[in-house]
Amino acid sequence: MPDTPYLKGRHLILPAIFRLMYCCGLRCKEARTLARQNVHLDQGYLDVLQSKGPKSRRVYISQELTEYLAGYDSRISRLFPDRTFFFPNRKGRPYGACWLERNFLRFWYTAFPEKKDSGISIRAYDLRHHFVYANMNRWLREGKDVNAMLPYLMRYMGHSEIKNTLYYFHLVPDIYGGILEMSGHSEGLIPEVDDGREE
Repeated sequence: MPDTPYLKGRHLILPAIFRLMYCCGLRCKEARTLARQNVHLDQGYLDVLQSKGPKSRRVYISQELTEYLAGYDSRISRLFPDRTFFFPNRKGRPYGACWLERNFLRFWYTAFPEKKDSGISIRAYDLRHHFVYANMNRWLREGKDVNAMLPYLMRYMGHSEIKNTLYYFHLVPDIYGGILEMSGHSEGLIPEVDDGREE
């Protein structure tokens, strides 16, 4: 990304926001509106608050990603020393959904020009699909118990039910059926927590 003076910080923000989405399976809006105060790089996690409905969650990140984001944070802080959002636009506000999508497609078709007229659509949100797919395939390769791992992935992604996580895996029909069958017993592994609120 070139450093364009009239697009303050964009050359730093775009690589960082897409890397975070790719590595953590965040929703586009979760990444765009992430508050700086909810990113705890010294402890290796970020808090996603009030994401889809009233649900919030803590997302732990790898050491490699932590170090990358720490470098990003240091550099972007020189341009936006008092910023509220982790990925601010030039006015200090979060970027919009269209901006994210437009830049994702620009990068994608630059990397894969042959796909531009293929008739297959791609979206920034598909990084979230890939996150599920990559984790599932890795567990299968490593011989891990998918029943045991799925509830953790479900919570990490901010889902309340296993079926919502498996939805992201429906594009892989050759093993989707097997995973769906294996996961049938895992719905009750993580019980609902009483938060003290009345229905």
